Amino acid sequence: MRFSLAIINPPYGVGGNLAIRFLNKLSEHTDDIRAVLPTSVRKPSSLNKIVGHLHCDVDEDLDPSTFPGGISAVKQYWKVKNTSRFAIGVGEIPMMREHPDFEFLPYERREEADVFVGEYGCGPSGRVKTENFTHYAKGHHFIKVRDPKVVDNMVEFADKFREAAGQCNGRYHFGKNDLISTYIKCIEERDGKE
Repeated sequence: MRFSLAIINPPYGVGGNLAIRFLNKLSEHTDDIRAVLPTSVRKPSSLNKIVGHLHCDVDEDLDPSTFPGGISAVKQYWKVKNTSRFAIGVGEIPMMREHPDFEFLPYERREEADVFVGEYGCGPSGRVKTENFTHYAKGHHFIKVRDPKVVDNMVEFADKFREAAGQCNGRYHFGKNDLISTYIKCIEERDGKE
């Protein structure tokens, strides 16, 4: 049975994964889905989990007071189409893992790092530190720069990093793709103004 419309506010689950499963399953039963979803569905890693024939036509932030406990959500309208929202020949949004300005060091080499950017947790996620950071747990970003100006860039962009880290529910997260894409965007915005 097909429905003309579905309106959902599904359980979100960790990283919004349960909400994504609901969205994907509903696409088998209707061509028009109106949803309240976690903010994290905007991240490329989440978008890659949403079936390609679903296209987002409306994407709006909900008022922060909509849900208690700091739950951040968006209103999105999804339509089933006969085409993929991904580029031709590409089955997902490419996830960046490297950048020519810096290198992500393994935890065992953290003493060689020039700068630290927190990956997870409401405290360190997206925060930039240039000293006294080697005590942080495995899983954060210990970074070796190729030019000292890159450290200055990261310090300058710290507020934007922190803002991007908060685009999720629950514990903040700022993965490699988030760091690199935010870094590139900040460079482009700054250098475009000069």
